Amino acid sequence: EEKALGEAMSALGARRERVVIITGTTFHGGTSTQRTLNEIDASLRRLGTDHIHVYLIGEVRSPSDLRIDAVYEAFDRAKQAGKIGHIGLSSHAGGMQACLNAAIDDGQIEVFSIKYDFVSYPDQDAILRRAAERGIGTMVFKTNAGNRQHEIKDLEAEGLSFPQATVKWALTNPDVASVAVSMSNFDTIRQYSAAAGTKLSSAEVSMLRRYADEMYDKYCRFCAECEASCPHGVAVADINRYAMYFSGYGREKEAMRRYHALSEQCSAQACDGCSGPCDAACPFGRSVRAELLEAHRQLSFREA
Repeated sequence: EEKALGEAMSALGARRERVVIITGTTFHGGTSTQRTLNEIDASLRRLGTDHIHVYLIGEVRSPSDLRIDAVYEAFDRAKQAGKIGHIGLSSHAGGMQACLNAAIDDGQIEVFSIKYDFVSYPDQDAILRRAAERGIGTMVFKTNAGNRQHEIKDLEAEGLSFPQATVKWALTNPDVASVAVSMSNFDTIRQYSAAAGTKLSSAEVSMLRRYADEMYDKYCRFCAECEASCPHGVAVADINRYAMYFSGYGREKEAMRRYHALSEQCSAQACDGCSGPCDAACPFGRSVRAELLEAHRQLSFREA
């Protein structure tokens, strides 16, 4: 992806200077300073640039992912060398709020790139306000809460656009600087461009409320609250996220690849015949076991 982006930027000419580059990778305990520097240099080569504006610690799942001294030593060196401008984190996993609060308290993260929607966590707004007060900028993604609007009859009646409304909703928060969206064709570019800078209408608010009500016990927030109850160690939040990629975003191959990369012990295969204690453990009353079995059916590789 970085290589493709680098090739695209090389064709921009003078407009290339207006592009803000954001990338990153995942880090784990045991990562060395030199390895982190090598990762940054590899990104620079693939992107065809000498400077990355924001470098993200990706897929942050717990505060410990943010507390690796060697990584920050590498970031300091890269900053001094002019290779990166700001340090950020990216997260959409269970326990995200704890990660954000830890980042605010630690004082080393400058940018949040996080999941944010109108269904999930009301307390997130207070966290983003605290982050803004500490000078942390926030970019958000997955504002459409699973992208399941087609499951609700006439939700977008009278010309309403659910994707546009979710972007407008996110931008009503003064502590949100921008919204990251997937734009795979010119129609989606036009759709989202039209949403930027326009106000959320009362009809759009009603549409979002209806979606939130009807999806309350269907949409997985990836909070991972139910995982502790699973006797088999199934990666519930991850599997539900891959299922969302498959059904809601049209990223079937990526979803199947990610599911295949899970260890067999973490897959939803174990859900067949299980009594489903995860159902009772879900704080939102979701039918967790049934959706995991459906996800396993969708995501499992099949013989050609």
